[in-house]
Amino acid sequence: MQPTFSFNLRGAYNKIANLTQAQRDKGIVACAAGNHLEGVAYAAAKLGVDAIVIAPVGTAQNVSHSTKSKITIVEHGADFEGSLTAGDRPAAIFAPVGGGGLIAGLAAYVKEVAPHVKIIGVEAEGANLLEKSLLEGSPVTIPSVNRFTEEVGIQRVGTENFRLCKGFVDEVVTVSTDEICSAIKDVFGDTRSLMEPTAGAISVAGAKKYARVKNAQDEKYVAVLAAANMDFDRLRFVSERSDDRERFMAVKIPEKIGSFQDLYDVICTSRHQPEHSDNEARICMSIQTKTEDEFVGVVNAINKRGDMHAIDLASNELAKSHLRHLAGGRPEHVSRAAVNIVAVFDPHKNFAWI
Repeated sequence: MQPTFSFNLRGAYNKIANLTQAQRDKGIVACAAGNHLEGVAYAAAKLGVDAIVIAPVGTAQNVSHSTKSKITIVEHGADFEGSLTAGDRPAAIFAPVGGGGLIAGLAAYVKEVAPHVKIIGVEAEGANLLEKSLLEGSPVTIPSVNRFTEEVGIQRVGTENFRLCKGFVDEVVTVSTDEICSAIKDVFGDTRSLMEPTAGAISVAGAKKYARVKNAQDEKYVAVLAAANMDFDRLRFVSERSDDRERFMAVKIPEKIGSFQDLYDVICTSRHQPEHSDNEARICMSIQTKTEDEFVGVVNAINKRGDMHAIDLASNELAKSHLRHLAGGRPEHVSRAAVNIVAVFDPHKNFAWI
C-alpha cells in the first residue's frame, strides 16, 4: 500500500521528485482535493519542498496532522472548481494618480501582457485632475488641491501621460479623506507598515470603494502601494479619522433647563459647555457609532422629539477639519465664523463643541 493509502501519491511524488533543485528552491503551488491533496502534501513534506496547496473548504481535515504541519493549505471555494479560481489573475489593478506617470506606465505594460485586467486610477476628492481631464478629452488644470493629499496633488496631468491614460486606463475612482485614512489603518493592521495617503494607501481606498459600489463577489484586486512618507502631524489626523466611527453633527435644542439632559438621554454620551442664555442653543458634537445606520438612528431620534433639530455633518469636510477649533467664546467672535462653514448656524446665536 502507498503511505497515504491511495495511488494518488505516485503522480504527485514523481512530479515533485523530478523538479530541478532551482525549481524546488522556489517551492510549489498546487490545487488539489481528496486523496490527491494528501498525496501532494505528503510528497512535498517528504522531499523538503515548500508547498502551498489550495483546496476546497473543509477538505483539509483529511490531511494527516504530521503532514499538514509541514505545508501551507489555503482553503478556497466550495468545491474543486471553486478552488481553481484562487490563483486567477486579478480583475483590476488600482493605482494612485498624481501627474499620471506611474499609472500611464503601468497601464501600457499591463494592457500588453494582460489586456483583460482593468486599470483603475484612484484620486482624492478635490484633486481629481485625471478624472476631469478624461471627461474633457484633454489635460485640464485645477486651481487648488486637497491639502491632505497635496504631495500627489499636482495640478495638471502630463501631456504624454494623459495620452497613455486615455488609451489604457479603464476608470478613475475618487475617494474621500476618511476613506483614505481608513485604508491607512487597514494596511497597517495587515502589514504593520504605514503608507502615506496618496501614493500609498489611496489605491487601497479605491479598491475598497469600488468593490463596495460594484458589490463585487470573489474578484481579485491589486492595489499599488508606491510610497510610505508619513509625518506625525498627519498620523495624528489619520488616527482621528480612520475608523469612520466618530460622526459629526449639529443639533439645535431649546435653551431651557433640562434640554441638554434630554439630548444626553437620546444619545447617551455628551459633554456640555454652557454659554449665554437665549431661546435656542447650537451644539456641535461628535459621537462614536458602529455603523452608518446607527448614526442615522441617533439623528432621527433627536429630530423626532420635535423641539430639537439635528443635522448630519459627517460629509462636511470643512466642518470636521475646522469647526471644532472655533467653538467657545462670545458669539460675535465665534459663531459668525462658524456660519461661514456650516450654514445651519445663526451668526447671532451661541454654540458649544462636544
